[in-house]
Amino acid sequence: MAEADSSSEKLRKWLSVVSDPDAHYEHEAEDDGEGGEGIRDSRYNKDTAAAVTWHGTADASSSSGPATVTFANGDYFDGELTGGVFNREGVVTRLSDCGALTHARWVDDQMDGVAVIEGARKEGVSKSVFCKGVLHGITRRFVAARHRKDNLKMVAFFRHGEARGTAWKGLLGGAFLVGPLDAEEAISGEQAIYVYPDIRTVIVGRFEGDRLVRGRMGTIVGVAFEDFVAVPSVAVDQESDVTVVRDVSTGRRISRFPLQEEPWESRHVEVGGSLLSEEAGEGLFAKVDMKRGQLVAFYNGVRLQSGRDDDSWSGYRVRLNGQVDIDIPGDMTSTSRYRASLGHKANHAFGKRVNLCWSRLEHPRFGLICSLSAARDISAGEELLVNYGVSMADAPGWYKELWVRFCREDKGMADAQIEEWCRMQYSRYGKWVTLPL
Repeated sequence: MAEADSSSEKLRKWLSVVSDPDAHYEHEAEDDGEGGEGIRDSRYNKDTAAAVTWHGTADASSSSGPATVTFANGDYFDGELTGGVFNREGVVTRLSDCGALTHARWVDDQMDGVAVIEGARKEGVSKSVFCKGVLHGITRRFVAARHRKDNLKMVAFFRHGEARGTAWKGLLGGAFLVGPLDAEEAISGEQAIYVYPDIRTVIVGRFEGDRLVRGRMGTIVGVAFEDFVAVPSVAVDQESDVTVVRDVSTGRRISRFPLQEEPWESRHVEVGGSLLSEEAGEGLFAKVDMKRGQLVAFYNGVRLQSGRDDDSWSGYRVRLNGQVDIDIPGDMTSTSRYRASLGHKANHAFGKRVNLCWSRLEHPRFGLICSLSAARDISAGEELLVNYGVSMADAPGWYKELWVRFCREDKGMADAQIEEWCRMQYSRYGKWVTLPL
């Protein structure tokens, strides 16, 4: 336990550094003399000798000076020439790539040293070390929302343009994939690792193209560093013989193994009789203390087209993204039929009773799913409650009854005020809201 806690803390500190786009972590690979003359990697060195114009104090014969250089494809450089047009330091604006920016130094028209590449649209930012035109050192890539908590897309070490050793890839929801990169820069290997957001629990096993094939549950018990990248040591859980495989739901099937519990989730939550009321049925409860922001439970389900209002709609349907909704079929709401994930057992509440919030997570077994996180610190034994966020105009009767009770008892609203609220909803959204007053 102590080894796992210490290793988790070391990894958290390292991840906090490499996940900070403003932190300097661009370590260069040692020169082993094997790089040859270098190449102009087409992914990063798109400029050629076809510079059609330049403006400034520098000209064809000058060795240095500020200049603006326009290339044949319309891209342009703005910065300092340090020995002709092929030796420069500044920014290339790539109009040929929708305005992507490259902040770098070029030596003999090859990128050299630390370069920052800001992708166009929502492609994100990378900070990399180059030598003779190819990646040669630490590379970090970030999502476009650079200061988001789970902003790190990848950290890896390259030598002469090829990935070496262990790489980390950040996933939505704060999890990570760890292992060697294949030719497509995806995690692939027999001992690759999925690291849960607690940075302690893992699934270790075979991954191909960033996807789990099969694995076992384990715990991180040690950390070493190779080429400035953390390499975790894992102890496989010997008390469990469960093999985890990829099991992404479809529009018709929620799971191939509906009774196989999610090991991490089953350690943190359990199902019991709800304390809200007898009518509430079962509820979800915390088995351990949990901190605000911590992952609590998973919400897997069948995948339906978002916004489609058909007979498959149910009280368990939640929005995953703009294309997909997650739903629990009516014959799978009981844990006797389905308990691969338990998020759907969290009951609804309004106001201060709510202790959960909605989130999303990339899970190795379920794929991208909804999840529930702690909205505040939670004590073991507490019932877990979340606001379902249903549109009041489309809400079922029980939901509207709870809303009226909340307005009266918690907000102290009179029925006339509740009726006025209903009229405001129509003026804002164009839908009538009828409540049981």
